[in-house]
Amino acid sequence: MLFSDITDCEMLAFRMIMQSPEPVSLSEVMSRLEELYGRGWKQTTVCTFLSHLVAKGYVRSERRGRSYYYSSAINNASFVREQARQFVAFWFDGSAPDAVREIALASGLSPEQADSLGKMTRQDLEKSGD
Repeated sequence: MLFSDITDCEMLAFRMIMQSPEPVSLSEVMSRLEELYGRGWKQTTVCTFLSHLVAKGYVRSERRGRSYYYSSAINNASFVREQARQFVAFWFDGSAPDAVREIALASGLSPEQADSLGKMTRQDLEKSGD
C-alpha cells in the first residue's frame, strides 16, 4: 500500500496486529483475518506474511511454549501518519485541504460540508504558517 515495503496482504495482517492490545498467536491472526477481511488463507500463507513482517522489522515474534505470538515492533501512530502523508503527497500533490475535502465526500458528507471542511483546513494551515 502506498510506498511502503509491505504488500497489501502483509498490510492486512499488520493492521490486525497493530490493533491488538496484546500479542496474538498465529491462530488468532488467522481467525481475525477471516473475521475482519473475509480472508481464509492457509496457515502457511499467513506464516509467510508474518515472517516477512518480522524480517522487515514491523512485527516482533515471541515464542511461548510451542506457539509464536506477534506484536507490533514500531510506533503505530508514526506509521499511520507516514502512510497518510504519503497518500496526501501522491494523490493530492501535498494539499491537505483537498485530501480533507475528498475524504469528507467519501464519508458521505454533502459537497457543501466537504467544501467547508476543506476551507477550514486551508485557513488553519495558513494561520499556522504565519
